[in-house]
Amino acid sequence: MKCQTPVTSDGAEQSVILGAGAYRHPSKEFHRLVRKTKKEIRDKYLGKVVLPVSRNEIASRVDAATLAKLDALRKGK
Repeated sequence: MKCQTPVTSDGAEQSVILGAGAYRHPSKEFHRLVRKTKKEIRDKYLGKVVLPVSRNEIASRVDAATLAKLDALRKGK
């Protein structure tokens, strides 16, 4: 079963929540937690973006006949 924690800054709601024995997150604390988590995800999965130093062109990897066919297709001939 998944736990649910209410997020509120309303004093009356907090009293009801705490009176029922539940834990609650104030909205400011929750906002900080969301920002921190977003930053951690960004740092972990994006890291530093490194762009290639030079272009990676197909012309350097295919033979002349294939390159000629591709050029004809590009020109619409």
